[in-house]
Amino acid sequence: MARKSALCGVLAFGLAAGLLLTGCPTPTNNPDRNEEEKEKSKNTSTALTENVWTEGSLTENQINEYTISVTSGTIYFIWWNDSRQGDSTKTGDIKVSARHSNGDSLFTNVDSAWNNAQYFTATSDGTVTLSVRIDSSWNIGTYEIVYRTTNTRP
Repeated sequence: MARKSALCGVLAFGLAAGLLLTGCPTPTNNPDRNEEEKEKSKNTSTALTENVWTEGSLTENQINEYTISVTSGTIYFIWWNDSRQGDSTKTGDIKVSARHSNGDSLFTNVDSAWNNAQYFTATSDGTVTLSVRIDSSWNIGTYEIVYRTTNTRP
């Protein structure tokens, strides 16, 4: 009986090792799961209100999205408060990208906009989506973002 138990143990170990070595999907090497996790980490969009600071927080691989309704010909100024530039109250270091609903990329992966706003002129009516992600995996945490149509930080 002891011989059967030992044999079963060796077979179970061999099977487990074989599965790991053959590249069978695991939580860390399954590309479909990695894409699913990235998609899950994307929050739904939050509409921003002009002149109102909106707080957010990020973890690794997370993307927060914010929307602004824009009018053609209007200039929009965007500021954010994070751990690298800001009022020293935030823990996350973020980068921000903006895309208009007409497909135009307005800016991509900008690291800071505290002293100098990031801005764009809307070329058509629509919605601009701001995508916020962490800039460095060791600087996850909190931030704030705001926009307005005059170049004075609220």
